[in-house]
Amino acid sequence: MWLRILFLAVLQGVTEFIPVSSSGHLVMFKHLLNVDAPGHALEVVLHIGSLVSILVFFRQRIICWCKGLLARERTAGRFVAALLVSMLPVVIVYPLLHNFFADAFDRPRLAAVMLIWTGLVLLSLLLVRNRRQREPDAFRGGMIGLAQVLALLPGVSRSGMTITAGRHLGLSADDAVEFSFLMSIPLLAGAGLLQLLKVESMPPDISGAMLFAGAVVSAVTGYVALHVLVKVLKSGRFWVFGCYCLVAGVAGLLLF
Repeated sequence: MWLRILFLAVLQGVTEFIPVSSSGHLVMFKHLLNVDAPGHALEVVLHIGSLVSILVFFRQRIICWCKGLLARERTAGRFVAALLVSMLPVVIVYPLLHNFFADAFDRPRLAAVMLIWTGLVLLSLLLVRNRRQREPDAFRGGMIGLAQVLALLPGVSRSGMTITAGRHLGLSADDAVEFSFLMSIPLLAGAGLLQLLKVESMPPDISGAMLFAGAVVSAVTGYVALHVLVKVLKSGRFWVFGCYCLVAGVAGLLLF
């Protein structure tokens, strides 16, 4: 079981940031490896590791925006307002369709189909042309937030949807990545807290030490994955991940 948990931790750390859908891979591999974690406790712990890696990776930018907000700088205010607006679609939609999204995580075939969808969206980056770059604002934050709603389904990459939406809306590569992951911080933290409160007991074959190790491995691999993501996006080859998602999705349909 240790090897299975650590494998899923590495898988989470890499796929949470690389736009190939961590949820889709976790759903499919959980079925293949027969790892059961009632109440999605395993996913929550691994996502906590991912949250830590985001906070560490963007620590300087987070401090910078906080200082700007305290100093009442206009740019910082617009950025934070955009972040707040970006969270509204998920906050509104998820409670209304909670059962639907929860049931979707028991359907590996749906995850495979959504991986194919993610691949097609990522390939749309080939259509992005150089133009005057825009800064995040409330309107763009709302549109990126709508794109994030799709990622509530397993197989849909949250980073893939939000970064692609940001690029189509005129954000630079750096701004698209930064906004994508900063907007995920309160959502990851809130979702993790709610799920942890619902966990009454752990499966007998999964110990607290296993989950802690999984969180650490997820955080470390996630931090490395963020470096890779930024480098690939700046190189203009972000669409390559779309090809991988297409292949993974087709493979999932053949397996399940």
